[in-house]
Amino acid sequence: MLEAIDGIMSRINEIQDRLRQFCSAGQAPGGGERDFASMLGRGADGVDAIIRDKSARFGLDDKLVRSVVRVESNFDPRAVSPKGAAGLMQLMPKTAAELGVDDVFDPGENVEAGTQYLKQMMDRYGNNLELALAAYNAGPAAVDKSGKVPDYKETQSYVKKVLDLYGGTKEE
Repeated sequence: MLEAIDGIMSRINEIQDRLRQFCSAGQAPGGGERDFASMLGRGADGVDAIIRDKSARFGLDDKLVRSVVRVESNFDPRAVSPKGAAGLMQLMPKTAAELGVDDVFDPGENVEAGTQYLKQMMDRYGNNLELALAAYNAGPAAVDKSGKVPDYKETQSYVKKVLDLYGGTKEE
């Protein structure tokens, strides 16, 4: 058991080193330890800067992407679902691979790929936000088959939660 803990601690140290390099390279506002801590925090400045950058890159509203991140992972870059989706935007392994993600737990890579995928779904469904969100959650095949938000309780709940956050008041 101690070997397993040592392995976990080693991985944590590697991630911390990568984030320190990321922040000190000026890729997050301000650099340094404060932003390093923010990168690990939920909804923190570092992740928010990534969301703003990637949203602008793909022409999406950053509040929409932030709402997706909140519902998908609650801003936990290490989140993993029972189905294998991982990272801030909960990318499935196949989707992550198709989008060229090397490290699904890297906030920048994850948000870039997730935002790109959400934009692809928006384009595919003629900017119909409900269908795009349903496809993001359940996959485009399920949306294509039903022609609407599929009758999956999880997907319907997901779409409602994202839309409530996106259209609701300022996030928590």
